Amino acid sequence: MPSKTPASGDEAAIRGVCDRQLAAMLAHDVTTLDRLLADNFTATHIGGYVQPKDEWLAQITSGQMRYHQSEEVACE
Repeated sequence: MPSKTPASGDEAAIRGVCDRQLAAMLAHDVTTLDRLLADNFTATHIGGYVQPKDEWLAQITSGQMRYHQSEEVACE
């Protein structure tokens, strides 16, 4: 039975994409976010609103949505 845990190379690749996404969010770099995220990406906000990618990127572009810092929290 194949393992469900990503191989270490896969895990590093996934981590790299996540790191680039976070850096782009903090830099308000919508060009990189648009390139990294699938066309059907959605952002689910704390209030439960599921926001389409284009709307989310437009809010980042306009400054309505700004990210200033991030803290990684491990979930177990």
